[in-house]
Amino acid sequence: MDFETVFIIAIMVLGFSAWKFIPRFIAQVPFVQPAEVMKAMGENRIEVIIDVRAHGDYIGDSGHIEGAINLPYGYMSERLTKVEQDLGPYKHEPILIAAGGDTLAAHSARLLRKIGFSNIAILKGGMKRWSNMGMPVEHGLPADAEIKMD
Repeated sequence: MDFETVFIIAIMVLGFSAWKFIPRFIAQVPFVQPAEVMKAMGENRIEVIIDVRAHGDYIGDSGHIEGAINLPYGYMSERLTKVEQDLGPYKHEPILIAAGGDTLAAHSARLLRKIGFSNIAILKGGMKRWSNMGMPVEHGLPADAEIKMD
């Protein structure tokens, strides 16, 4: 192989390797393994769990973490002032973000940091990893769910 081909292959390998670190760079918050989340939940060290997936995914077959509130990323990004008002009392409390994967969670964490939330962590691997590890999930709406239309 000539130098140019080797150089292009090296750049591609580096690019693909760096890809997995992009969510961490975007979020600037810790990524937590599902087992660590279960332990923290058992010790009441997580104040709020926010599932940022679309509502259909939250209530659908894949379910959601028990007690998680559904705040889809699209809603969050369009209504930051309302999100800040509604979640304001938890600005400095431990918040866990769950998504389908790390990238959406990272963007959500970035938005929350932008409006002053300071104690955020992300479920590493999202709900897919959570489910694959056999962690408990709820299906449908929580019994005490309130449906608000605005």
